[in-house]
Amino acid sequence: IASSEISKPTMKPSRKPTTVPTSIPTRRPTLKPTSGTKNLDIVGDNGFPEQRYPLGRCEGDCDYHSDCAKGLLCFQRSGLDVVPGCEGSGV
Repeated sequence: IASSEISKPTMKPSRKPTTVPTSIPTRRPTLKPTSGTKNLDIVGDNGFPEQRYPLGRCEGDCDYHSDCAKGLLCFQRSGLDVVPGCEGSGV
């Protein structure tokens, strides 16, 4: 890549997603995604009601990754800890 094609990093987010990954990752992860946040919702507990499982994004209460839909992981928290990618307390 020619040096004229390389831009300096900025503190402002891009208006459009990039088509290629950046060569240097961010120093710190963000606490919230830049878009698509969803309210935290408690819909089940300990596998009940059974029809609510597997849980979707920002749905709880999970105890194991297997409680969650494909591609999602169970996030264990204490009290009202923030759940990454979700808004609200879920209580």
